[in-house]
Amino acid sequence: MPDQVVIRWLILLSFALVGPIQLPAASLEPKKIQLRRRQIHEPMISTGQEDLRVAPFSVAPLVSNPGDVGAPMRVLRQWREHPDRAWLLVKTPFTRGWVCTIN
Repeated sequence: MPDQVVIRWLILLSFALVGPIQLPAASLEPKKIQLRRRQIHEPMISTGQEDLRVAPFSVAPLVSNPGDVGAPMRVLRQWREHPDRAWLLVKTPFTRGWVCTIN
């Protein structure tokens, strides 16, 4: 009888030690990144790289306080200068200005 108990414990212990090795680790699976397009009604988010200008021209002066990184920018108007270049009039919580986009 004691031999059966020892055998049962050895089997249980082997499953407990070897079983988890066969299971996949969560860190080994690559995360699937979902890309989604911004909907027309959602605001754009400022990256801090864009130049807000007072007019839709490359030579126009920059807005003095463009805002913080991560600030929402709502598009108010769009103006196409060329087929591959558009200017967006955006409003941030602090100010408004024109941003150039190149397609």
